[in-house]
Amino acid sequence: GLPALYVDDGGNGELVGFGGLSFVGQEDAVPQLEKLADSYESFQHMIHVDSMEDVALRYLELAQEVLKM
Repeated sequence: GLPALYVDDGGNGELVGFGGLSFVGQEDAVPQLEKLADSYESFQHMIHVDSMEDVALRYLELAQEVLKM
């Protein structure tokens, strides 16, 4: 239930979704953290965690698509 402040790199944004904010460099981290703190409850309500079953099913679907190629 803790909103995330994360480095804008790789797949971090896809994992966090709307449950946090990204930053690019050190100068960007503090202002983004302040925004996150100011709207903490809003970000907290936007956190979505997939179940292990949902994740496993998506991997299975991906594997099936790859095998069709």
